[in-house]
Amino acid sequence: MVETVHLRSDGSEFPVEVSSHVVEVEGHEYFQAIIRDVTERNRTRDELERLRRFQEDILQSVTEGIALLDSEGRIQYVNKAAAEMFGAPAASLVGTDWRSIIPADQHAVVEAADERRRRGQADRYELMTRRADGSRLTVQVSGSPRCAADGRFEGTLAVLSDISGRVQQEERLRVMSTHDPLTQVYNRLYFDEELARLDRGRVRPVSLIMLDLNGLKGVNDEQGHEAGDLLLRSLAYVLRATFRQEDIVARLGGDEFAIILPGTSAENAQRVLERLRGAVRRQNLSSGSPPLDVAVGVATAGEGEDLRQALGRADKAMYADKASARIR
Repeated sequence: MVETVHLRSDGSEFPVEVSSHVVEVEGHEYFQAIIRDVTERNRTRDELERLRRFQEDILQSVTEGIALLDSEGRIQYVNKAAAEMFGAPAASLVGTDWRSIIPADQHAVVEAADERRRRGQADRYELMTRRADGSRLTVQVSGSPRCAADGRFEGTLAVLSDISGRVQQEERLRVMSTHDPLTQVYNRLYFDEELARLDRGRVRPVSLIMLDLNGLKGVNDEQGHEAGDLLLRSLAYVLRATFRQEDIVARLGGDEFAIILPGTSAENAQRVLERLRGAVRRQNLSSGSPPLDVAVGVATAGEGEDLRQALGRADKAMYADKASARIR
């Protein structure tokens, strides 16, 4: 069977499909040819191809990643945006298991989504994934089930949006709302929220430290606020290096800092104070002037005791330490 071009009586061309074979009639062989005008068929075929290219152009030009998965989670199709998100050529992704390009700690998220698709559910969820070079990104996945006419699950249509920039911006805003911009320790708002949360909870004992940076006003007046800011940042560095990750180190304002130590007894809190004083001395030996000079007070809330009252006792102890330093 071949396709060729014939001429009409008016000289115009038209496509025909020619099929030929040999037939035997009463012992004689004849050559039989069937010629069929395929103008309409070819026009339909060309229109379908044009629509296919048009749809492909749309899929390849959108900024969202698009992926088609079969019922076993193998990738059947990815567009350019999806391939760029994963940092690999589309051809290398097709046929691979969706889970193979997802970090192991995200497999449970993907498998739970797959179960929802099998139940006919469509939804959105966030997924931490990685590119071929190992760098991570956060994507929002809008997943919809693909089903056959009889309702049988055939796979998933996933639309992927790279929201790494949004997530990073949200994290920056979160840090700005909870941290002191100069020292990068927690601010008073976050400290008060955590103090109230722990006060309602069952964690006891909880020790609290109040700390005052002595001489800050004098440094600001004599050497300028840049020198004072440097002193505050230096103290914040010492505090971050001294306390545990679960401890809450905050700047309450001006020269005043406070630390919450969950699960820390009075005896251990005194050990922490000694460690802090040693860290301050080492910082003063390794850095230039002006040196850090701090007044500290500590108190511990036991079972059933109010944390605000303990904080008040720590504050009084700090002022007593400050007064004692003046006498010395």
